[in-house]
Amino acid sequence: GNKSDLKDQRQISYQEGKEFADSLGMQFLETSAKESLNIAEAFSTLTKAILPTVPANTTTNNSSTGGSSLPTPNSRSGSKKDKG
Repeated sequence: GNKSDLKDQRQISYQEGKEFADSLGMQFLETSAKESLNIAEAFSTLTKAILPTVPANTTTNNSSTGGSSLPTPNSRSGSKKDKG
């Protein structure tokens, strides 16, 4: 594993990780729960990347909490289970 908070135990350098991510057209972000480094940014970046791919009619606005809810696999109509 990559240990951004334990430099002497790193197996992959920042540069190697960044270049690999770039070669796949992906973002690269080092995190450390121990140091609280980029944890919120990682979730925010992931959410911003995924949310635009979710069809508009599959989310419901949850105004009481300010968020959105996605349907669970069991709540979708037209599933194999519904077709019997």
